[in-house]
Amino acid sequence: MRSGINKKKTGILGGTFDPPHNAHMGMALAAVEQCDFDRVILIPNGDPPHKNVRVASADRLMMTKLAARELKERLGSNCIEVSDIEISRPGYSFLVNTIEQLKAELPEDELYFMAGGDAIMSMASWVGAARIFELANILAFKRAGSLGNDIASAVRYLERRGAKVELAEAELPQISSTDIRRLITDGADISSLVPKAVAEYIKENNLYTA
Repeated sequence: MRSGINKKKTGILGGTFDPPHNAHMGMALAAVEQCDFDRVILIPNGDPPHKNVRVASADRLMMTKLAARELKERLGSNCIEVSDIEISRPGYSFLVNTIEQLKAELPEDELYFMAGGDAIMSMASWVGAARIFELANILAFKRAGSLGNDIASAVRYLERRGAKVELAEAELPQISSTDIRRLITDGADISSLVPKAVAEYIKENNLYTA
């Protein structure tokens, strides 16, 4: 439910997008179609302190743009955007910095950080967690096969620490970028796991093959 008549609901979907896959796309679609978001901003991580990325930032940004284009065509609107806010930031990139920058740029928007179950479980320990909870709501997603009680417990834990959390009705497929990269290395078909344009880009640019 909107807290102000003129406020836009803006979803923030970040990740290494190494590569972007259909679970990411499912989150964006659900936010627009089921949760009445006005827009979703896809934000590839720059230099995440907790993960190693396999391909260059330029490739991850381009794949994210290709995935966003397919989403916009499917939705028939321009409500899916891509930002290089983290890739263009020097040094390690933390979510709290991104949230603060977006809040400064979009002061009238109601921001929602969109996260799957794994992130929900660990979010309270993230750098600047209290500030994140102050500036943005959380839209949480379950993965297929995940334990609902675990997610509910994690949500309650975040709420006790000041987070405002909504649990999306959509259930995400069990897809991970790690598994996709392994399949590519093994020469397996990934067409059912990523947007078509992303699969074509990976093949054309010989990504993840070594």
